[in-house]
Amino acid sequence: MAKEVSGEHSLREYYNNLYEDNTHLQGVDISVDNVCNLQCLMCSSEYSHACGAREQQFLGVRYNPNNTSRNTRYTQLDWTHVKYIKLFGGEPTYSPGIKQFLTWADTHIDWKNIHVEIVTNGTRIPDAQLDGVLRSAKHTRVVISQDGIEPVNQLIRQGTTPTDWTYWESITDDRYINTAASIYNAPTLKLFEDTVRPGWRIHYEMVSSPAMLDLRNMPEDLKCLYVEHTIPEPVRIWMQQPGVDLFDQFLAVHRAYNTLYNLNLAQANPVLNQYIQQTNAAPADFDSIRKAYV
Repeated sequence: MAKEVSGEHSLREYYNNLYEDNTHLQGVDISVDNVCNLQCLMCSSEYSHACGAREQQFLGVRYNPNNTSRNTRYTQLDWTHVKYIKLFGGEPTYSPGIKQFLTWADTHIDWKNIHVEIVTNGTRIPDAQLDGVLRSAKHTRVVISQDGIEPVNQLIRQGTTPTDWTYWESITDDRYINTAASIYNAPTLKLFEDTVRPGWRIHYEMVSSPAMLDLRNMPEDLKCLYVEHTIPEPVRIWMQQPGVDLFDQFLAVHRAYNTLYNLNLAQANPVLNQYIQQTNAAPADFDSIRKAYV
């Protein structure tokens, strides 16, 4: 409901509009493992196995207790009426589970009848098998996750490499950029909008977990500083909803991230960097942060 209040389309609204016949399984989201090549700051080991080590180091516990997860429940589904398949992760261009699914699908799915959506971080070109699926599907939508201009995206999506936009544009003209709006990038998003390649549309995903990165949970004076910059309307509305001041938790996590990644916050978000330098807030202890994860 919070997304709908802020003017975003929620998954509830999306699927209510997409599926008129609710008597058969028509759409399947394929997220068969958590294997990813990046360690995004807002991510957890549930979606990227690479984040597990930092959770163990700082929190003493992993969100996903296993290093990697894998399931093959798709083999038990009735695919007779399925028309929509969404591939995400982990990272679908890197995931061994997705490759296993595609091999299984060779004898179970006729891609010419399927609308395919792939959600990718854009750092890797699909192999021949996945490329063939994307090009042979009835319709393909590409969603690339990117969170700002290069200094910002590199800070948030640790390990990222430049996207080959030309390749993805050769797949389809149904193209989106999914941008996770958080305390790290909100004041920079209008500049990002202005630099997006023609033919790509931006969808803003509001970060709500971990809670200390949620724009709603910033101190009010920091919200006022952010509002002085041009912020996309859905992001501004989300930020101005009531929240709980969790800046002490953010400070602790940010400092911990900095020991791992050497974040260049001064370049990526000078507003936040200056606020941190001037604040009198003390970082929280990780015992209190652990309760928000577990």
